[in-house]
Amino acid sequence: MDVLIGCSGFPYSKKNYFQNFSFVEIEETYQSFLKGKTLKKLREQAGEDFSFSLRVPLFISDHQDIIKKNSINVPQVNKDTLSEYGMFKATKENLELLELFAKEVSDVEADSIIFHTSNKVYPTPENIKNMNYFFNLTAERFKESKIDIFWHSLGFWDSETINEAIHKTPVIPAFDPIMDDYSGNFDVMYYIMRGLGFYSKGYPNGALEQLASKIIKESVDSYVVFQGQYQASDAKRLLEIME
Repeated sequence: MDVLIGCSGFPYSKKNYFQNFSFVEIEETYQSFLKGKTLKKLREQAGEDFSFSLRVPLFISDHQDIIKKNSINVPQVNKDTLSEYGMFKATKENLELLELFAKEVSDVEADSIIFHTSNKVYPTPENIKNMNYFFNLTAERFKESKIDIFWHSLGFWDSETINEAIHKTPVIPAFDPIMDDYSGNFDVMYYIMRGLGFYSKGYPNGALEQLASKIIKESVDSYVVFQGQYQASDAKRLLEIME
């Protein structure tokens, strides 16, 4: 059982972070496309045993309102065909971005990728159908890489609609085991720890001890990603509890 504990982004200098943790979720790929030399340098600095997870670009997965707001300074997104992006549609535009993202994954030698959807992506039959199809497209694209693929949803998704979206795909839901109602048993788990008060408060020791017990009991490979103001200290405390 491998348990990778880290943060969403770098809460302090990369040099210090690499000395304290062996895993990070890269946020920047969610809203932009990073240069190959930047990602290759990151891999070199981190060392071969360090694990990266990359966020899939929101321009593939999110609502038009979110895309319009975030695409202004992103030259890879064609402003003339903006309506063709997002919502997991199997359009030429989304597939081109998936290829650009695959290059980022390769450059940093990531072990996993994660889709994030905002609360503007509702569990409608059309969205579920599009997601299910695009999840399988993504899995086929990364089949040779053998990376783990996850999806984290905010908003109005429940266990039934989440399971519909991932049905007959290798995509695994990512969730907060303390705050979210969803639960599931998979060969690999991805826990997103948003913090109490939705990013604004850290976790008490009791909550982290509860999480550690859950991870040990499940006895499967797990990614644990902390977010929010206290992510670094929370992640460090969980590492100490797990030792």
